[in-house]
Amino acid sequence: MSDLNPYRAQWDYYAKNWKRDILPDRPLAEDSWPGDEWGNEERWAKIFETMFLDFGARGWRNCVEIGPGSGKYTSLLLRNSDSRIVAFDISPAFLLIKLKQVAKLLQEGGGCGWHRPA
Repeated sequence: MSDLNPYRAQWDYYAKNWKRDILPDRPLAEDSWPGDEWGNEERWAKIFETMFLDFGARGWRNCVEIGPGSGKYTSLLLRNSDSRIVAFDISPAFLLIKLKQVAKLLQEGGGCGWHRPA
């Protein structure tokens, strides 16, 4: 099905072929995920604060996340709310990465619905 959607094909390719040494001048930690080369924890925390917490995310009970990528904000939302999250992404490969990243949080009781496009 990736052949029918060039965006899905591109994101699937990126997710499946991503390597920690993607930026030779800035090596990433062993526990890095695709997309970590685009920022850092401090930057993501500030974005999360202004885009989620400032809009009442701590009190959310249900959330739809469109394009979660590897789940950086999904993880932060699970840690900072009791929200049930349903995530949609054009890339099935990225959804699998996101699920791996949040698996421990889910086992600890975070609520998350998960949708993989057909």
